[in-house]
Amino acid sequence: MKKELSPKKQMLEAFKERAMNLGLFEEFKSFHLGNRRREDLLSTIENEELKSKFAELLDDAKKQGLYVNIEEKAEEDWNRKKTKVHEITQTILENAELFHDQNGDAYIRVEINNHKTSFPLRSNKFMNWVSKFFWDNKNETLSGEQTKIAINILEAHAIFDGEQKELYNRVAEFNGVFWYDLNDKTGRAVKLTEMGWEIIENPPILFYRYSHQKAQVEPLRSGSVHDLFDFLHIEDEKYKPLVLATLISTLNPSIPHPILLVFGPQGSAKTTFLKLLKSLIDPSALEILSFPKDQSGLIQQLAHHWLTYFDNITRLNQQQSDTLCRTVTGEGFTKRKLYTDDEDKIYHFRRCIGLNGINVATQKPDFLDRSILIELKRLPKNKRKKEQELMEYFNSKKPYLLGAIFDVFCKAMQIRKEISITELPRMADFAEWGEAISIAAGYNKNEFINNYFENIDSQNLESLENSLVGQVLLEFLSDGREWIGTATELLNELQDQADNMKVNSKAKNWPKTPQNLVRQLNELEVNLKDLGIVFEKTRTGNKRIITLCYPEV
Repeated sequence: MKKELSPKKQMLEAFKERAMNLGLFEEFKSFHLGNRRREDLLSTIENEELKSKFAELLDDAKKQGLYVNIEEKAEEDWNRKKTKVHEITQTILENAELFHDQNGDAYIRVEINNHKTSFPLRSNKFMNWVSKFFWDNKNETLSGEQTKIAINILEAHAIFDGEQKELYNRVAEFNGVFWYDLNDKTGRAVKLTEMGWEIIENPPILFYRYSHQKAQVEPLRSGSVHDLFDFLHIEDEKYKPLVLATLISTLNPSIPHPILLVFGPQGSAKTTFLKLLKSLIDPSALEILSFPKDQSGLIQQLAHHWLTYFDNITRLNQQQSDTLCRTVTGEGFTKRKLYTDDEDKIYHFRRCIGLNGINVATQKPDFLDRSILIELKRLPKNKRKKEQELMEYFNSKKPYLLGAIFDVFCKAMQIRKEISITELPRMADFAEWGEAISIAAGYNKNEFINNYFENIDSQNLESLENSLVGQVLLEFLSDGREWIGTATELLNELQDQADNMKVNSKAKNWPKTPQNLVRQLNELEVNLKDLGIVFEKTRTGNKRIITLCYPEV
């Protein structure tokens, strides 16, 4: 028995028969399956009467819903999508503030738990907020494609129409007032002035929110910064004011900060040293870092941390050394946004850097000139503690230590106005702040600055002693002699001195020409002068004359 066709099938058969009678069955079939647009098919029929009848056939078929045309359906879908994207965009614009930061990146500011929070538009956090907002307020779920299109539109609004606002990483200075981000759920920050510090519920400063950052404990009063040394194994007392000055000055983002170089043998608690300092100022799930493999990764690490401390560094290459030096002084960096385009991402920031290792990781004079060297000794067995025990005790003291750090910083703001240092080192701003912080912490006047200059001398010796030319030159001038002559004559003199010292003058870094010798001396010039060694270059006729001596000679 032949199966009876459904009403829709019957109508389709009738339309097929009409198309066959017109001699256009294949065209009707193609249109029905969505392979050709109506206008395209009609344009191929030259007979106007036939074209009119076929148009009537197609219109009747459309009314009966007997075809699916891919392009027209896509257009209908796109119109529905546009409507939804418009709704998403308008809803977000009505409930949020769009802006861009100092680097030109698009941000949005929304209210969460009765306080304002800023997200990068291109972030998972913002995507999650949009999904939650529509579910909470409209009981709707959004497709990822709709949300991404809406974000593209919002990003254009933020970049071209939004206000530029500066975002800060953990600390900020605004109109002479310093701010410290607690990074807690309510968005609180600490306001620091000469009069003291207080916690502010809705600070006027915008801070970056990176996924690695942890909330800081709430600071408490009546603590002492000197309790920090219950946790740091520092045998040499001269290092203590330097450590406190380096740590507490990080609350000021407007000055260059010295690179903290912590070195010592295995078992000297170097890693713990930096971890505890990091926790006090810039707590993070990434307590202490390793160097990434590429320059792009290093720049991103530096951008995302206020205190960037690196662990167990053996040696820095030239590019790494230069990048860290530029980070300290606050110079700009570029990084490719995507490998598929030629556009650069611009970074401009100043950060606080620290390294630890068994030895000083570099002997580059310009790097050491920006550094503070802290040498640690191996921890005696009777002073070793289990890490969990140490951290539990530290965390119990941390709120008071943080409060004491704020106390000293606020007091230093007053004292700094009266600080006058006759001879300023390269890190001049830090030297003034360090002296003020040291006095505010209870040390004697000039105790910090004298220790700092002594530390600079050790940096200079480190540079010279790790240079073959420097080693030989120090011995050559050790009797206080004055030497005057050409670069060729000096190279011969130093060659003889090297032979007497059994220094390998065949080594790669030993100068082979007078020009190379002068180049190395130029690199060491600042270190020589800081140690009181006169290094001058003059010209007599066609000869270039070098003078080396100690001032007392």
